Amino acid sequence: MAASGPHKSNSTADAVATVVIMTVVVATVSFWLAGMPS
Repeated sequence: MAASGPHKSNSTADAVATVVIMTVVVATVSFWLAGMPS
């Protein structure tokens, strides 16, 4: 993974970031699939 900021030293922050990214990806894919004609 590419880091745009300082190296993460907090596992909690890393976990939160991962959850946020996954949530956004799932929401985007679900919205895209729901918008497809078929």
